Order: sequence, then C-alpha cells, then structure tokens
Amino acid sequence: MTAVSLIPANEVGTVAVRARFAAGYARAREVEVCRREELGRVRVNGHRAGRSAGSLVALVLVAVLALAACGSSKKAASTTTTTTPADGLIQAGLAAGNRGDSAAALADYLAAVNDDPSSNVAYYDLGVIYQREGNTAQARADYQQAIRIDPTYKSALFNLAILDTSTDPTTALSLYKQLLTLNVNDSNVLFNLGLLLRQTGQTVEGNADLARAIKINPALASRVPATSTTTKP
Repeated sequence: MTAVSLIPANEVGTVAVRARFAAGYARAREVEVCRREELGRVRVNGHRAGRSAGSLVALVLVAVLALAACGSSKKAASTTTTTTPADGLIQAGLAAGNRGDSAAALADYLAAVNDDPSSNVAYYDLGVIYQREGNTAQARADYQQAIRIDPTYKSALFNLAILDTSTDPTTALSLYKQLLTLNVNDSNVLFNLGLLLRQTGQTVEGNADLARAIKINPALASRVPATSTTTKP
C-alpha cells in the first residue's frame, strides 16, 4: 500500500529536555544567590553579637529557616527541573544530530537508555534516527518502548502510526484514533487518519476527517492528493 502522510515531528521529544535544563539552571542560580545572601547575614550578625555560643546557635537556626524558605517557595518547580545524566546524554545527542553526526547522536541516545531505561525521550529519539536511516524494525521497537513507558507520548504514537501505515494499516488506524483521544482537534492526526481511511475503502469517514483537519488548518488542503476530492468545510 502506498501511503501519503505528513512528515513526522522528529524532534518534539527533545524540546521538553531543553526546557528542563534551562529551568533547572535558573533554579540552581536562584538557590545559590539566596544561600549566599543568608550566609552573609549570618556572618555579619555573628560579628555584631560577639559570637557567643547562644547567639551563634540562634543565628544558625535563622539561616537554616531562611534557606528553607528560599527552597520552599518554588518546591514544586524544583522537583520537576532536576536533570539527570541521561538528560545530558540526550542533549549531547541532539547537538550531534544538529551538526549532522548521526553516529554520535545514536551513541549518545543508546548511552542514555542504558543509564536510564525509563527515559521515553531517549527511546523516542532513537526511533527517529532509525526511522531516518530506514531501519523501520528498530525504529518501531524503540517507539513502542517509549509508548510502554508513557502511553500518552503523542510524538511516538504519531511516528509509529506513520511506520505502520503501509505494513499494518489496522494498527495505524488504531494509533491515530488513540491520538485523537488525547487531542480531538489535532489537525495532523485527523489529516493522516482521513487519508488512511480512504485508502482502506472507508471513503465517507476519511473525507469527514480530512474536512475537519482542513477546517482546523486550511494549509493542509494543499497536501490532499490531486486525484482526491474532499468536501469543503
């Protein structure tokens, strides 16, 4: 079966990692500044108090409480911005990919999954590289592993659906429908689903999904095959 589909969103998975790195660095700087300020106050106040045992104990307690306040004001953010060695390897892989060194990128992503087997992003990025190289079997395996780790990972679901379109259209249809449960107005998913439905003989349903996709994103109209007709939204 010849499939007509959109280009995969190859690097969506790594965007979140870049955001975590930026936020984590900013948070670390904030805590360090706060720590230095509070410890500076302790030294000044300790000198003024003559460094008696009682005053030093009190000042240390004040410093601890002040530092706790610095950290607790954004406790939720700090728990979500922690970076790991696997994150660093993914970033290195992204940099290698951006300079055209696929071999280095592949090595970095493999090291990332070895360091953190629960990294859905690393498995996804491996899938992207293998898909680009035409190794669809390994790409499929890595996308599937990313989805096992996070069943709502839309980028992996989307790329896996594209891989399955020509070899296993029934599974591809199921994946696109699963994606629509995550975002009913995803125009790219609706568009690919519409094309695949029509290719499998479900013309009415396919035309309906194509019309919905084009209504959401009119630019997709130019991607409809020339021999096809679609009801205008």
